[in-house]
Amino acid sequence: MIFTFGKRWCLLTYLSGLMTFWVLGCGVTSFHGGAQFATERKSSASEDAQKNSGPDENNNNSGTDAGGGEGSGQTKESNDGRESEKDGSDSASKEDDAESGVAGVDANADSGDAPLDNKDDNKPSENQEKEDPQTPEEVVDLCKKSTPQRLQQQLVFDERIDCNFSSAENADDALTAGNLHRLNGHLMARETTSQAIDLPQNAIICGISLASENSNFRYDDFLTISLNQYALMISNDLLMQCDEGADPATCLMKDEFDVWTWDFDRIKGRPFGFNGERYCFGYQEGAENSGECEFPGHDQAGAVKFSLGTDAVSKLSVKLKDQANFTLSLTATGDNDNEDCWHKALSLDVGVDYVVK
Repeated sequence: MIFTFGKRWCLLTYLSGLMTFWVLGCGVTSFHGGAQFATERKSSASEDAQKNSGPDENNNNSGTDAGGGEGSGQTKESNDGRESEKDGSDSASKEDDAESGVAGVDANADSGDAPLDNKDDNKPSENQEKEDPQTPEEVVDLCKKSTPQRLQQQLVFDERIDCNFSSAENADDALTAGNLHRLNGHLMARETTSQAIDLPQNAIICGISLASENSNFRYDDFLTISLNQYALMISNDLLMQCDEGADPATCLMKDEFDVWTWDFDRIKGRPFGFNGERYCFGYQEGAENSGECEFPGHDQAGAVKFSLGTDAVSKLSVKLKDQANFTLSLTATGDNDNEDCWHKALSLDVGVDYVVK
């Protein structure tokens, strides 16, 4: 039955066996005319009814309640079981994912595939040691791939005059080291002045240039400019000739790259002429990328200008690549005069492009 008081109401049922009323639920009538059940009150009423029923195992309602309680317990246990299953499934899934991730890493390692994040690992570092070029082509390639540093230096060679001739005039004189005695028209003595170029050890030269500050430089008899022992400029190319039938030991040497080695002791005592041409290493007049070659003739005033083209400098660089020091030298020669082995003061602006291997 329904029992009402005001806006409140309760739904009752009569239990004839127990001669009691069982409150099924109460509520409040809403403004929309609907009913709202209070589940808490229903639960409370069920508990009251269960207390009133007592521990009568034969009572059907009590059994129903017990069954309901048991059913509730079974539902909770079932839910707990499903949650346990879910937790176990989630744990297994996580373990599988972890194993799968490790397996994926191992698979990448086994396949030799580098991780994507390390795709730039093979790029050379700025501080990585550069390769050691063995051929002119490798020098050109290294200089193109690198960013050469620039050395700008001024070298000053003071004026000098007079050869330190030997006093010996016998047949064995040519076999001794150093200068020979005076003899007109022959290459008998030389004097050398050297200045250091401030390049680091094992520098690979990518470009070089020389330029005098004025155009009144003069010398007598002949003049050679060399970098370490390699000739850059020779005022008379007749000094480089080797006559037919001559002993090769009495001639200047050049290698497979046409790099000449300046060695006075090999050519001293030879006769010479004054009608030779100037020589600049790597220079070919009119050729593209051939550099510069400007040098005054014997007993003439002029400027000194020299630069190397790409091909020529690469050949010289191969010869110089293992040098610990770099020296620019001026060598003046003479035959018999007190004014021989002479050159005026020379101030050279030296520019060198280089990389360090």
